[in-house]
Amino acid sequence: MKDLPKLTFKNSKGIEYQIVWKAPARRWKANGLCDSPDSKEPEVWVDPNLNEKLFLDVLIEEMIHAEWFEKPEKEVRKLAANLRRVLIKCGIGIK
Repeated sequence: MKDLPKLTFKNSKGIEYQIVWKAPARRWKANGLCDSPDSKEPEVWVDPNLNEKLFLDVLIEEMIHAEWFEKPEKEVRKLAANLRRVLIKCGIGIK
């Protein structure tokens, strides 16, 4: 991924998140992270160097965490993968 735009979004509670196009620190062993909505300036981090499929999965997954922070990781990953598949089959996203 190259030259990704500076983006923010608000969850349903009106909490604004900044998307950071950078790999999380290695200690997290993750391709993306989402700060708690209780953070002063919450951020979603996504590694911009992932392949397109994984990039889309991680971006969707971290945005779901911003909405439902306490949801178990397994459920969030399943929903993210399903959303990606549907979007692609509808011609949205990865070409």
